[in-house]
Amino acid sequence: MTKRFGTEPYLITIGENSEITAGVNFVTHDGGVWVIRNLHEEYKEIDILKPIKIGNNVYIGNDALILPGVEVCDNVIIGANSVVTKSITSLGVYAGVPCRYICSLDEYISKNNSFFQNTKKMGYFEKKEFYSSKFF
Repeated sequence: MTKRFGTEPYLITIGENSEITAGVNFVTHDGGVWVIRNLHEEYKEIDILKPIKIGNNVYIGNDALILPGVEVCDNVIIGANSVVTKSITSLGVYAGVPCRYICSLDEYISKNNSFFQNTKKMGYFEKKEFYSSKFF
């Protein structure tokens, strides 16, 4: 699944060293105005558009939905399938529907430190051998 930048990709800014994973959907418009357009003649041509800003060093997990007007500060992890309805103004880990604060980055490190493995630079087969011997 690919990333989706909606009908107004020019309203989306993404900072440096940010990872936008598969299926992330950015929505910069409020589609609900469709109903209003059909009810009131004076609103036939309206739109509601708001920019989305993603800071530096942000990770957005698979299939997350980022809604109009959201700003995500630097150094944030957003969990898979999260629906981000409001701006995230402090660093940390966020997830859920709607997206909410889960823990600080220090707490994330502390919780996962025993699982950390220095395998990032390993090739596919080297990593396969390492994890196969570890888990099986």
